[in-house]
Amino acid sequence: MKKVSILVLVSFIFNCGEAFSAPRNSRMRSAGGRRAFVRSAGNENAGGVAVQTPQTQTPTVETVSIPATFDADVPSGLPKEVGRKVAIVHDKISEVKSECSGIKRDLDTIFGFTTATTVASGLGTVVAGGALVSGVMKARTDKNIETIEKQFSQMNYNELSEEYNKLKKEVDDETKKSKTLGNVRTGLMAGATVTSAVSTGTSIGATVNADKLAKKMSDCNQKLYELKIAKSELEALESSDKSAVEIGKNATKILGACTGYNKNNINTVKNKMTASAIISGIGTATGATGTITSAMANSKKVREDDSVKGKKKEKNLNLTANIMAGITTGTSLSTTVISATAIADAKKDSKMAEECEAVLK
Repeated sequence: MKKVSILVLVSFIFNCGEAFSAPRNSRMRSAGGRRAFVRSAGNENAGGVAVQTPQTQTPTVETVSIPATFDADVPSGLPKEVGRKVAIVHDKISEVKSECSGIKRDLDTIFGFTTATTVASGLGTVVAGGALVSGVMKARTDKNIETIEKQFSQMNYNELSEEYNKLKKEVDDETKKSKTLGNVRTGLMAGATVTSAVSTGTSIGATVNADKLAKKMSDCNQKLYELKIAKSELEALESSDKSAVEIGKNATKILGACTGYNKNNINTVKNKMTASAIISGIGTATGATGTITSAMANSKKVREDDSVKGKKKEKNLNLTANIMAGITTGTSLSTTVISATAIADAKKDSKMAEECEAVLK
């Protein structure tokens, strides 16, 4: 027993000397490790119940972010709910300004397209109508030439000698007249083709812009509705705070001027100008074909072909050219009527848009 005690004592002294001779950091780590071990052991001995150090928690303070525009008007004691509703109304006003601004300009653009279509198609109606009249007059002249030439075939030599100069002059005059009318018809058909092409382009422009504007009007109406709801919620608080009163008045003023757009008006414009574009496109194609046909019918090669087949070809070409002149006249007239009524529809929301945007500035 004494030997064991001596050995234990020597070992204890040696370990203590080693511990005190080690660097300070090592001693601290070692001590820390022993303390951790002791705590762990202590915890185990305590039945696994760890002792936690109390943590200090920072209390949460609810704040309201008021738009910078109203900072100068918002008193420091502004109630949270009032401030939140003021901020919402402010945001909705900003959204209304974003979505509802520029509609008057877009309406004016569509008004310009519909007006241009009306003018172009109206001119086209006159020009194509002139081509049709020229074609009809040419057909009568050609018929008169046939009658005179038939008289030649029914005359004997003596009658021919007596009447030859007179009939020859009539044929020459009528032939010249027929050729002139043919050239006039061709030129007018070319002009009608150009006006139809212009009408097609302006109609398409109006349709595309009307489609975009219909979407913008819908978005504007939605933002106006949201502003109305936000304004009602703010008024329900019955706050006498200056910022709440001022922004409420501003919202009321906007809603009074911006009463909302009737999308049926702009959709009607869109549908009418789509129809106008289709009809004008038909007029353009018909006019181009009629121009070529008229030029062929009045060409020297066709006119001087006195064979039965040649005469029939000339007659058919002239008839086709006249029919196409009539179709072009009809399409131009239809486009004129459609675009003219679309102008009235495009102007229905113009006054309200002007008043609304004046308030939003």
